[in-house]
Amino acid sequence: MCTPVLPIFQAQDFGTWVNMISVGGYVATPYAAAYSANKFGLRGFSEAIRGELSKRPHIHICDVYPMFVDTPGVDHAGNYSGARLNLPPGALATETVAKAVVRLVRWLRNTTVVGAPAIALKVAQFAAPNLGAVVMNGFMDISSSRAEPGQDTSGTLFDPPTVPSGPGGGRRNPGRRKAAAMSAGIIASAGAIALSAWLWRRRR
Repeated sequence: MCTPVLPIFQAQDFGTWVNMISVGGYVATPYAAAYSANKFGLRGFSEAIRGELSKRPHIHICDVYPMFVDTPGVDHAGNYSGARLNLPPGALATETVAKAVVRLVRWLRNTTVVGAPAIALKVAQFAAPNLGAVVMNGFMDISSSRAEPGQDTSGTLFDPPTVPSGPGGGRRNPGRRKAAAMSAGIIASAGAIALSAWLWRRRR
């Protein structure tokens, strides 16, 4: 957390902290309640710290919310679903997220969302808070039903990885762009429907 760094920022009256969160900070992830609680908590933490530092315009607390990213996290996570975990089409390369962070440091902003589907989910969460979780639930149910069978594992909760790993997970398949575009379209449509419903309720 950035708490140990804040006194330094305050003493010099400038500084930038980049908090890597996830689109899961806006849209709950079914079957990953602990993960969702962590990401929602990080978003609230950042907003609270920004409030505390609102009178110091040269200190910036920035959040990054990427969509699914091809990292070793899938292999490190516990899995009790009975299916082999995999990434959905359109998962981001780690280099894409890294470039977004570099741009953020150069052109500062409070919130940076990486990946078009993430933007749609954010809009949907604002318009209809429960719709995003419902869409994610359906998406994950379909994904797990099509997945290969897998053994239950506790991941790296109790033991370290058996093989070295780098920033990338090696699961990304750039050739699945068509499926990714279709997924993005479905999510964007859900966001548009949610926004329309919210505007309709507001007018009434």
